[in-house]
Amino acid sequence: MRADTAASDSVPVVGVLMLVFVTAIMVVAPGLTRLVSELSAPARGAGVVLCTSALHVGASAGQQLVAVISGADFTAVLVVLGAVQVAGAVLVAVAGGLGGGSGQAEREGAQTQ
Repeated sequence: MRADTAASDSVPVVGVLMLVFVTAIMVVAPGLTRLVSELSAPARGAGVVLCTSALHVGASAGQQLVAVISGADFTAVLVVLGAVQVAGAVLVAVAGGLGGGSGQAEREGAQTQ
């Protein structure tokens, strides 16, 4: 067994890592919905619907992406999925910069008024 594929060939290791990933999603999703609800106060329903729809599209597209690259080895699948997550992080960073402001300070200022 090669050292670079030892973890990816171990079913228990992959199972534990998948459990950690799903647990992280389970912990973050309610907070994300609450944050979107707070930030889209005038159009709260539309904001939550858009966020939830994006989560469902991502969950559906993820399965299709894996089906497309299923001929590759597991390491290639993880690299592609990692690249998709980095692209998402870049989009979030760009969107945060487009908001113009610190966000948290503005929300706290609005709550005190």
